[in-house]
Amino acid sequence: MVIKELEYLIKRSDLPLDSLEINDEETHGVFSYRVPSELVERDDFTLILLNDIRSLHDEYGGDHATQLLKRFQIQIWYKRNVDADLFEWKLHELLESHGFREIENLGHDVDEETNQLKVELRYEININKPTLY
Repeated sequence: MVIKELEYLIKRSDLPLDSLEINDEETHGVFSYRVPSELVERDDFTLILLNDIRSLHDEYGGDHATQLLKRFQIQIWYKRNVDADLFEWKLHELLESHGFREIENLGHDVDEETNQLKVELRYEININKPTLY
């Protein structure tokens, strides 16, 4: 799954992530599909949420798709005093170096519940059709 691979990639990157353990597991504030309820209103760490947007068959040859286009979103809630522009630039460089393409940046806003600066980014990647036995 692209989202789980992306989560792994971000957690092991050199992005300035916070140390955040949940159930004795280091999360670095990076989550797939949902944020644990006990963290929803906290603002003392930068939180990253990864979600699928859409999967489309793509790159047709001989009337058959040869690739899958996976689109996903990255939502980021920044803790105070984080340089969001620098963080997003480093994230973009990381994703771009692994074949991901940015398709949309919905801009920055302030979360009404936590007063954290937040942003939603959308990316895509083509995945080759798996070879069957």
